[in-house]
Amino acid sequence: MSGRPDGFKVMAMKGTFGLAWAFVMTATAEARWVPPQEGLEPFRRERVPLDAAILKRFSHELIERVPSPSDDPYLARRAAQLLGLALALDPGSPEARAKLDAWEEGRPLAEPSSAPFPADLQKAWAWLLDSEAGVDGHRLAERLSVALELPTAHEAMATKSWEPWVGDLERFQDARPTVEPQIPENAPLPAITPQLDEVSIGIPNVTPKPDGSEQDVSRGLLRFEVQKPGEESPEMILELPPQLPGSMGRFRNTLLPWMQSEFGTEDSPQGHWRWTLVEKTPRVSSSSFALFDAAARMLVQASVQGVPLDPEVTLLAEADAEGRLVLPGLFWETLRHLEPGNGEKWILPAEAEPLLKALIPLDQSDFFLQHELLLARDLTEAIQLAAIDPGPEVRDAERNFHEIRVAQGTHSLGSFLAREETRQLLLGIVTQLPQHASASLLALRSSSQWPRRLERKMYAREIRMALAGLKPVLSPPWAAEKADPKALLEADSQCRERLAEIEGLCEAITDRAELHDLAFNTSKALGQLAGQLRRNDRSVMSTTTTAELFGPVYRNYCETLFRLTKVIGDEGDYPMPPPSTP
Repeated sequence: MSGRPDGFKVMAMKGTFGLAWAFVMTATAEARWVPPQEGLEPFRRERVPLDAAILKRFSHELIERVPSPSDDPYLARRAAQLLGLALALDPGSPEARAKLDAWEEGRPLAEPSSAPFPADLQKAWAWLLDSEAGVDGHRLAERLSVALELPTAHEAMATKSWEPWVGDLERFQDARPTVEPQIPENAPLPAITPQLDEVSIGIPNVTPKPDGSEQDVSRGLLRFEVQKPGEESPEMILELPPQLPGSMGRFRNTLLPWMQSEFGTEDSPQGHWRWTLVEKTPRVSSSSFALFDAAARMLVQASVQGVPLDPEVTLLAEADAEGRLVLPGLFWETLRHLEPGNGEKWILPAEAEPLLKALIPLDQSDFFLQHELLLARDLTEAIQLAAIDPGPEVRDAERNFHEIRVAQGTHSLGSFLAREETRQLLLGIVTQLPQHASASLLALRSSSQWPRRLERKMYAREIRMALAGLKPVLSPPWAAEKADPKALLEADSQCRERLAEIEGLCEAITDRAELHDLAFNTSKALGQLAGQLRRNDRSVMSTTTTAELFGPVYRNYCETLFRLTKVIGDEGDYPMPPPSTP
């Protein structure tokens, strides 16, 4: 099958329309060079707790050690490992792309560097091996250990499989395996043709702020288009956000195989489709490829099923291999940074409901009127809810919810929800459309049973967000001119104000002692640091002196974040701060 990446090993699968496919491995007489499959890395770059500058330095060191093209399978695999890691850490590296092209074409390269690995990067690598660096940081460290041949006590790393990202050594010894579809005899082959020429859906724009303290979340648009130059092979065009790291490779190696297996290609009886990737005007700047992947799959499926989608609807979810919607990484942080809305419709995973409920004790119930939130279990249900014509039940529920928003007028939310007629309207919407999370949670808030405390994990999430404002004034490097007592005091004051607001929301006294007091003391240390700086003559302070003052406070801040993140349980998603001495 044209366009299918190497290593796509599927023996049997069932498509959206019940069509069974089987794939077998065949051999073709191709070179021993097997390039790394971008997009299939065992770690996610945005979740590695190191600054982008450090990741680029790692990438540069890897590129400098790439050997010249050779028939030696060991050297070929080593080159694939080095270049795969380099591109994973710096997807836009022109040097890595140039050496990748050289291996593809068999052009000789300069002698690889044998210089010692820089000591500061070795420290950063050693820190990544620590469990505190999170799952993705640890996985990166494991691969660096092998690719850079660093000394390590983890002997199992050398034999750890890199498949399907980088092939095992056997892949470089003989002809490269490819995958060809085998259609079972007498299997039904329904013709799958696109019913819609164009379909769009909203997707969150998640943009970190320059100081790294938090993120801006707005809304972008993802578009899928079908062009029909001929009846035989319509061209499927998916506009891809150019600023998404590694987007081209990720499309080829994750989303494209799914589309081909579900809906067919030029060569398959199932459907004569030609798939094209187009990078057009930036529409999406989401840091999560998984968010884009779920929305793209939703668009293709809607086009085939002939369901026009409302482009004003936004999907905030990831999707697993079976099409079930799941919570994306840092879902709570994304939700909390959304701009106030005007009743726009958002589709979220059904499992988001417990997190949404936590907004009630935080006195953020207005959020449910500002954004119309609907819950879906899978992509099929999401398509139904996002359709321009979603059916009478959804349409009536949405109309009634709009009337509730208009009826509030200038009334405060509390007094408006206290009205019996408001409560009955909300309950009517929930009865009509149980997936209407906004109506369901507003109805809960209007009752006497609304939650007044945060459970432990949600309490820890809010405390961690309160500490985010400390990062810009604490993070290294600690130059003497950066030592600003006023900025430290302002950050301490803002953090303590937020901690005071949420102090009474914990469910148990032990949570306040273990979580709140921990964060309070971390913030308080900034005020003490500001006092030390004021007692010193900053005009003669050196960088070393500044580091001696900032270092203990910064390490305490990191330790507090580690402990809070462990309570929350999202070590694989939350971007941990870098070590103080990388």
